[in-house]
Formats: sequence, structure tokens, C-alpha cells
Amino acid sequence: MKIKRFKLKDYVTLDGIKKRYNCLEAGGTYVQKDSVMCMFKLLHGDVSATIAFPEDLSKWNDFDYILVLDEEGGQPYFPFYGPNYGKNVIGFPFLVKVIDAYNNWLSSLDFLEEVTEA
Repeated sequence: MKIKRFKLKDYVTLDGIKKRYNCLEAGGTYVQKDSVMCMFKLLHGDVSATIAFPEDLSKWNDFDYILVLDEEGGQPYFPFYGPNYGKNVIGFPFLVKVIDAYNNWLSSLDFLEEVTEA
């Protein structure tokens, strides 16, 4: 299992995201300092994901503005980010479940579009 990579669709606005999804206004600065709102989802066990949004959406990317967090440890979930980031993960069932939940959640958001490798 491998994480999917995403970008914002061209027509996306902060107001459009806010109207369609349950976002925390003035949230997400723990992901990026320039964040003005964010969305949160519990992925698996104590691992969550937060998508933060800057005022200038042209700055948004899925590495800097999405944080996968170990809620119990209060830090980024290292197995997601370490040497496994972007790699095909096998033999690590908990991480595979986190990646699957991450991929499913981001795929369900209509303001994101999957970036496929050429």
C-alpha cells in the first residue's frame, strides 16, 4: 500500500471548502503557521490527519499542509513520514491501515485531485 498524492483543483476557494465541509476556522497553525482553517479526521487507532489551508491556496501542497499525527504521542506519526513516505509499504499492518484510511479520506474530498506519476 502506498500513499496517494494530491493537489487542489484549480477552481477551489477557501469559502467553497468552508461551505461544503466542517472546517475549523483560525485552525491548523500547528501544521503550518500561515494556516487560516483546517479539517481533521481520525484515521486509525490514535493516528489522525489534519489538512490545513493557507489564505493563499497557491502555496498549498499535500506534504506541507497535511499532518498525520500520533495523537497519543503528540507528534507526527513517524512510520508514515520516515523512510516509508511515498513507498509501497508491506509487512506493517497498522501503517497499511493508516495509509488506506488516509487515501480513502483524501480521495473522498471533491476539492482534491489525485496526482499520478508519469
